Amino acid sequence: MPTTFTNLYLPETRNKLWASDLDLHADRPLLEVLSHKSALSVEELHCMTLRSYESVLFEHLYAKSGGTPFILPLQMRGRYPKSRGLRFCPYCLREGEQPYFRKKWRLSFSTACLTHECFLLDECGRCGAPVSLYKGCRQGRTSRCSRCGYDLRRCNSFKRLPDREGLEAVRWLYGIVDSGYVMLDGVPVYSFLFFRVLHHFWKVVCVWGRDIGVFGADGDPFGEGTVKYWNKAPIESQYIAYAGLVRLFREYPESFAAFCNGNDFGRTELTKDMMGVPFFYENLCHRLFVTDHPV
Repeated sequence: MPTTFTNLYLPETRNKLWASDLDLHADRPLLEVLSHKSALSVEELHCMTLRSYESVLFEHLYAKSGGTPFILPLQMRGRYPKSRGLRFCPYCLREGEQPYFRKKWRLSFSTACLTHECFLLDECGRCGAPVSLYKGCRQGRTSRCSRCGYDLRRCNSFKRLPDREGLEAVRWLYGIVDSGYVMLDGVPVYSFLFFRVLHHFWKVVCVWGRDIGVFGADGDPFGEGTVKYWNKAPIESQYIAYAGLVRLFREYPESFAAFCNGNDFGRTELTKDMMGVPFFYENLCHRLFVTDHPV
């Protein structure tokens, strides 16, 4: 078992390594120990962690307080995850001799598999338990359910994708993460600045309920108009929501300006509660023909 292995070979991590979200909490001292006892460099190990998304997906990762934008939380309690923060594609796990979970599956906009064009899953197909890799590890394989022992590779994603727009939204966002920038109105914008604005408009649309022109004929994917915790919404709803949000930026700034005018946004609302407004977005807010107080 991974716990026995780490207690023997990493005694300094005893009783604390598996009680936290290791993808978030793997700091440099731990990576240095792992590097010393393996054939991998600290830099290679760092690239396996979610901290490697700093300055790409967000400016700073909040490992202790949680709430890092676009990172699905595990909410570890007693060495078990309480939320469905680890998604997977069962068909990807079936490929290759050694199944492994992709780092990008921990991102909130990872709602579908680009290879197999299906929804990702976030629970055991037999008992519905959240995925726990180290608890479900058997004979060196991490593809077993930690509660009932069911092989997650045998799960099936039965629900069909409603359209390809959500799939292309995932592909587009992955491209921004991989390149570190996005072109908006012919100007390159750092990816973490773009994602700061995207995160703000997730709140505007899905929490404030200002969604005119976002979901089109599909209507509100959340049913009741708002959702307090986006990561607890069904994956199918998040798939539709991200497709709508990405649509605001694919024909930027025209589509974005039309959305703001259609929802009667004032200039204050466009930056409300934002910590540090990116220059490209502040510049657009000044250019929009919206009043300070919507009528």
